[in-house]
Amino acid sequence: DNPWHPRLDRISKRWRRRLIAVSACVALSGSIALALRDGGTTPSRVESPTTPNDEPDDPADSARVAEGFAEMAERFGVAPPTSTDDPNSWMLLLDDRLRYRGPLLSPADLASLRAARDPESSRVLAWDDHLRHFLADRPLPVDFARQPLRRRLALLARSFHLDPSLADRPPSEFPDALAHALALPVSPRPSPLAARYVALDDYARFLARLPRR
Repeated sequence: DNPWHPRLDRISKRWRRRLIAVSACVALSGSIALALRDGGTTPSRVESPTTPNDEPDDPADSARVAEGFAEMAERFGVAPPTSTDDPNSWMLLLDDRLRYRGPLLSPADLASLRAARDPESSRVLAWDDHLRHFLADRPLPVDFARQPLRRRLALLARSFHLDPSLADRPPSEFPDALAHALALPVSPRPSPLAARYVALDDYARFLARLPRR
């Protein structure tokens, strides 16, 4: 008989118990991950990926930004429910009111217009390109109000499909830069192509509201 056999058997049982415990933990972790993947939903607004800055915003910057947004809102025909000197209120108002929620040209429509290569088709393609700045497909994060001012300006620029670096300039210059980027660069007169592309009537009505560059 091997005198080591009982000791080896005890060691083997101990390791078997450890392996069973480890396997159970791995299985539980996998189940949790699978449940989160399959059962979770993506909210329309998510937390901002950055941590809010604890440093307070400069009140003078906030006041100038609010004044700039008030002028932008007037240019774009957006009337606030009450007067406010809070830049956050202006940003949320513009984010809500300056959105296009109508029909869009389909990929097939766009391909057909590009193939036409005539001035009116080019104008309509410019409409579509500009109008997509106003789609509501990039919502502001739920913690938007807790972000520092520059971060909020960058998030607002991104929500309008603009480069967030637009907020790298002094905050007081941002509202004018945003207004210029969103102002219409082409004629908003109705297109004769609307008889063929039904979305163009909605395009024309929305774009006619915008100030011209």
